[in-house]
Amino acid sequence: GYLDTGEALLKIVKPTRRCIVITHQQKNLSRNLDLLRTLRANSEGRFGLYATVVKPGKIRVNDRLRFYPAETHHTT
Repeated sequence: GYLDTGEALLKIVKPTRRCIVITHQQKNLSRNLDLLRTLRANSEGRFGLYATVVKPGKIRVNDRLRFYPAETHHTT
């Protein structure tokens, strides 16, 4: 599918998965495997999207994003 901001257009390539780095012990904090388990339980492990730029443009805070399925979007 595609994400359109009105100025920029992105083609979604695939979802990203959260890596295990958040489970590693941090300074003054113990290792916590529950963080990743919780994220996976609530988001099926999806954390973001890989996308390619179809049309460059600025993306600003509070821009409205519109999603279009690949088979319905026109890149004109």
